[in-house]
Amino acid sequence: MFRSVARAGDLIFVIGMIGRDEAGRVADGIVAQTRHALKRIDDLLAEQGLGREAIVRIRFFLTDMQEWPAARWVIGEFFHDDVPPALALAVVALADPSMKIEIEVEASAAVVT
Repeated sequence: MFRSVARAGDLIFVIGMIGRDEAGRVADGIVAQTRHALKRIDDLLAEQGLGREAIVRIRFFLTDMQEWPAARWVIGEFFHDDVPPALALAVVALADPSMKIEIEVEASAAVVT
């Protein structure tokens, strides 16, 4: 099984976050998928003793860039419009055809809040 989190010193890498709901189903629509993925990132960082303020880079992989404005709105809400350096990329597909977005972040335990 692949790990979703890896730590190298003060650096924490969270990859492969998709929008699954609490029952493990892919949520319906880009807004819900983005919210669930970001919530999971929050949870995984908390397990490392960190909050979202530790995120220093974020990447978004979308199957349809037409949906980027809706995802971006959720991201702005999540980060209170203080989004870390970010990159959005269009991809042909994700592992499950119902997935619209996948998110990965790099965080640093050395970030002072």
